[in-house]
Amino acid sequence: MERINVKWDVNTTSGSENISLEQLECESMEEWTSLDEDEQRDRLQNALDELPERTSIILDTFEVR
Repeated sequence: MERINVKWDVNTTSGSENISLEQLECESMEEWTSLDEDEQRDRLQNALDELPERTSIILDTFEVR
């Protein structure tokens, strides 16, 4: 059976987002700054996980084998 070897890449390697306090489940900046760094990281990661997908696998090259 013949196969096609596909090499792929992603459309972006990094980016940035603006995250609202509401997305971080905080009512004020004071509440946010009162959290320890681990909790801040967890909440930021959860907010990022809920965003629509930003990267896509895109075709780079292909060859018939």
